Amino acid sequence: MTEPSPEPGRPKKNGIRFHVAGPARRDIAAILKRSLREFGMEASLRYRALIRQALLDIEADHERPGSIARPELMVEKGRGLTTSR
Repeated sequence: MTEPSPEPGRPKKNGIRFHVAGPARRDIAAILKRSLREFGMEASLRYRALIRQALLDIEADHERPGSIARPELMVEKGRGLTTSR
């Protein structure tokens, strides 16, 4: 999975640079591999697109509703995205 960047014309709030660390990349790869194995290619591709969009959303606005501060995991006011089922 390559590092997402905002779509043209989509401003980044506060000039935050976005980076997915190595351990997070490995976790995402493992999640997608399991998704492929257990649910098939179509489901895995949908999940990949959902993860990518979540990362783009955080990059575009790290203070968006649904995100939570995770200072123990991130640098310089980093945040993560939570979802509800």
